[in-house]
Parts: sequence; structure tokens; C-alpha cells
Amino acid sequence: MKKTNSQKQVHRASGLLDKFREYKETLNRIQKALESYLEEKRMAFPRFYFLSNDELLEILAKSQDFDAIQRNLKKCFEAIYRLEQPEEGARSVNGMISPEGEKIPFVKGVSTKEEVELWLMKRMKQGKVESETQERNHWLLNQPAQVVATISNLIWTYDTEQAINSMTDDSTALSKHYNLLYESLNGLTALVRGTLTPLQHKVIVALITQDVHARDIVDALTDENVSSISEFSWQQQLRYYMDENDLIIVRQVNAKLNYGYEYLGATTRLMLDDNYWSIEYQIRSSSSWTSRNRKDRIKRRTWPKLWECFVLCSIVQIKIEYKMMGRLFSGLVQQGAWACLDEFNRIDIEVLSVIAQQLLTVRQALIRRDQQFIFVNPDKPINLKEEVGVFITMNPGYAGRTELPDNLKVLFRPVSMMIPDYKLIAEIMLQAEGFEDAKSLSQKMTQLYQLSSQQLSQQDHYDFGMRAVKSVLVMAGALKRADINQPEDAVLIRAMRDSNVPKFLKDDLPLFSALISDLFPTAIIKEVDYGDLQKQIEISLDKMKLQRVPNLITKTIQLFETFNVRFGVMLVGNTNSGKTSCYKCLEMTMSDLRRLNHQDQRYQLVTFLCSKSLSVFPWENYMVK
Repeated sequence: MKKTNSQKQVHRASGLLDKFREYKETLNRIQKALESYLEEKRMAFPRFYFLSNDELLEILAKSQDFDAIQRNLKKCFEAIYRLEQPEEGARSVNGMISPEGEKIPFVKGVSTKEEVELWLMKRMKQGKVESETQERNHWLLNQPAQVVATISNLIWTYDTEQAINSMTDDSTALSKHYNLLYESLNGLTALVRGTLTPLQHKVIVALITQDVHARDIVDALTDENVSSISEFSWQQQLRYYMDENDLIIVRQVNAKLNYGYEYLGATTRLMLDDNYWSIEYQIRSSSSWTSRNRKDRIKRRTWPKLWECFVLCSIVQIKIEYKMMGRLFSGLVQQGAWACLDEFNRIDIEVLSVIAQQLLTVRQALIRRDQQFIFVNPDKPINLKEEVGVFITMNPGYAGRTELPDNLKVLFRPVSMMIPDYKLIAEIMLQAEGFEDAKSLSQKMTQLYQLSSQQLSQQDHYDFGMRAVKSVLVMAGALKRADINQPEDAVLIRAMRDSNVPKFLKDDLPLFSALISDLFPTAIIKEVDYGDLQKQIEISLDKMKLQRVPNLITKTIQLFETFNVRFGVMLVGNTNSGKTSCYKCLEMTMSDLRRLNHQDQRYQLVTFLCSKSLSVFPWENYMVK
């Protein structure tokens, strides 16, 4: 360009085509060399397969920039929000922090002076060793949630088998064991009503959910008079054992899987025996699993909770192309991870055919029990870990869905997810939130939702499914902890009203109130005093030069309450019905209360974002940062 400063001279230059071809060939060689380099790094640390090329290049190029590594950490380790350094700028990490805020210190610090793929591998091994050697006493409120849940399962399995073996000499052994579990559960329920940190509350709630399921299993074993651990009634349960090498194994029927020691954080629990049996059988037979049914069938909730039982790495993808799929499978088989491909039948039929061939190659290698096999790159065989598992979910019959090709169908075992037992789930969640009369309240609640779905008008925005039930239960738990002396039926009624009344049409409100009165005839509902919130709303309306209309104040309060239990909220109404005034009033109210340093942490400064100002990807990057 120094010799050809003008556009005319460039056009007249000779040999341009040959030069461009040479540059293209050079660029192709550079691209191929870069792909080979990235592949070497991924084979050294298989979780790098779960990152895009750009993300991996950022990590490798900024290996000394700890923040660059932190940004992509969650894609490699699902339950790690960030790694902790002893001090800013240190060349080592001494702990990990989960998204829930749980801090796990490392027994030994991990140096970050080496290449990033090497010290990340050391971190993973360090985390496994620490999970295997955690102290097993004082483990309830002072130990990580994963340790509490796992040791609780080990103890329950051991105690239950001891009780079953004692049935030949003492016919009341299982009944005594049930009574002990019942007393222990009552103690946990009382504990959850006390003063706990948010993290401790998550730990106890998860443990109660698990223990309620364990109690019900023992109750069923007692009714069936089980007297041998070889009976199917016991063998069908998910059981935890410690082998002679002090390693944890998990059994169910004739399936046996090793505990993976993947760090989980403080997660919730889900107990679905029938679904677990079907999935585990397919894993044992080196096959794959597909869950199909319409929404609210807890398809995508089942498989992650099962992998949490075995603590294996897990990756979720919704829509993906075949080249990315090949890279993803390469990482899965080398890591021994599980993957769930959600809404799998949205993918184009041409891509599905290629994916079928990729899956067939992996399955044949599993059947042959190969240590290594040729997958994407014919020149580089990759290692194979038999723990790998692939799961898909589908919503058949929806618009834009594709019928799976036959060569892909044969690789998956279909499992239809039916309607979940709302009553049982509500009972367990209420008990986990500290409700004593959970059985009766759960029955009334599910009956109310069933009657509402049948008798109220049919509207697109009405929802009486599992998601709505869960949001009500979460709100009820928060209200219960805020005032433990308030009657439990009144707490549940307020939660159901606060969650549903804001979205009901005017004509449906009297009928919903009548249903509540019929199901809770003795409940006394007190008017809620919103105190500072309502006063500040009135002040905000004055600043906006608006009248203090009671309906607008009520809707603003309802919007605030809905935000506390829903991640996303939509304001729906006719033009000039007050939608903009409602959310602007709430924005001003919450921001002003925060500026006044109000003690309620729910009041925070609010920022408006225009969703149409940027495309999807910049918004995703903004949220990550």
C-alpha cells in the first residue's frame, strides 16, 4: 500500500489474483494450525470442549488475567461461581464459591503460575480429594450442603438395612426406625423456622425434602413387612454405600454407578423414583434417554437431580449445530459427563441426521468398552470414559418441532413424563418450609388450584400448573419465616392470593375468593399493613403529579409482591390503563427507599433497560459481566 497510494494504482496493479490466493492459503494454514492448537488444549482439559473457540482463546491469551478465566468458569464447572484468591493479584487460588454463596476452602492452595489447563485440572482433582475426606461430624450447619446430603443418604441406607435385617428377631424394627426418622424430621422442621442464614436455610430445606422421601420409603417398607434387603421393595430404592476403598457408590435395582465427587453447591432436591429407574437402566445398558411430554411435566428437572445423586459433570444445551455437537460430544466422552439437550426436536432434520451418526459412534465405542476411539478427527483418537450419558427432552406436537429420524430414534429410550403429583410435592415443600400441618394444607391448596382451573374463565395468562404452585410455596415459606406466630392457613391463603389476584380479571375475583372461603372456612385473614412501602408509593404519586387512586396503589403493591416471587413479570392491559404509571411509580418508590437506607433489602435502586436497543448477544454479555 505504500507504493500504491491511490485507488487507481491499486486497480492497475498486476498479480493481485495470485497474491489473494496466496493470502487465502496462508490464512487457511493459520486457521488449521489454530484449530490443532485449541484441540491439544481441550484434550489436556476436556471441559474446554464446552467453550467456544473465542472463549477458549480469551482464556489462553489472558491466562494471567484471573477475571478473564472467572467469566468462563461456570461453563466448565456448573456449581462454581468463582474461585477465591488469598489476596488480589495472587498467583494461586485457595477456595471456590457457589452461586448460592457457599464457600469451600481448599486444603492446599492451587498455583496458577502454570498453563491454565494444567492448574484447572489440579483444581478439579483437589476438589475431588476434599469431597472424599470431609469431616463427618458437626456436619449439619457447619458443613457444605453436598456433604450433608451425601452423608445423610449413607446413614439412612445403613440404618434402614440394619432395621430390615433385624425384622426376623424384632417385628417392630422398621416401625422403630420410622419413629426415629419422624422425630428427626420434626426437629429439622423446627430448625428451619428459626434464625438461619439464607445458605443454611437452603441446606436444611434440601435435607428435609430428602428426609421426607426417606421417611415415606420406610413407611412403605413397614406396610409391606419387608424382612430382607434382597427384596425388590428395598432394591428398587436409590441407595448409597461406602466400599472397601472408602469410595461412595450408588445402587438402584441392578444398576451401580460411582459417585463422581463433582461439586454441586447448595442445590434443591427432587425425588422421582419411577423416572430414576428408567433412566438408570438405560445408562447401565449403554443407551440414551429421551423424555417427552408437554410443559409442566418436570422433564428438564428430572435428569439434573439424578446427576446430582451421582455428582457427575452436566451440560445443558437447547439448540446446537452439528459441528458444535461434535465438539460437545468430544468433551463429554473424555470427561465422562452427562448432557441434556433440551427441546431437541427443534433442530433441523439435516442436523439431526448427522447427530445420529455421531451418537452411534459413541454408543458403539461404549458397547465395545474401548479405552480410545476415533471420533471427529481421524488422526487423533480420544479417550472414552464409560460414565458419559446423553439425554434429550421434547415437547411433541408443538409448532416448529421436527420428527426425529429413525436412525436417531433407535438410540434413545422414550420415557413419557406424566402429570406430577402436585399434592405430594406441595406437602414436601411446605414441610421443608417449616409448616407443621403440611399434609392438610397441601391437599386444600391443590384442590383450590384444580377448581380454579375448571371454574374460572379461560385466559392465556392464567397458570395453575407446577410453576405457579412452586412460586406460591416459596412465597408461603418466606411469609412463614417472617412471622412464625401467624396461623399456617392464613399464611398459605395470603401467599395464594398475592400470587394469583394480580393476574385475575375482575369477574373472576369473587369466585376465587369464594373458593378460598369454602376450603378454609375457619381461617381469619388479617389486612396486610404495607407501612413504609405504601406511604412511599403515595409520595411517589405526588411527585408524578398523579392522584392517590386506591386501585393504582394496590396494583403497584401487587407488582412489588409479584417481583419477589417471579423472575419475569409482564404488565398486561388496555391503552391508558396505568401500566407505565404503575411500574414507574414502583421504580421511584424502591429507589427512594434505598436512598433513605431502608433496612428492608428488597428495596433497591432500579435501572430501566430498553430491550430493543441491542441484539440478544450483547444483552447476554452484559448480564454475564
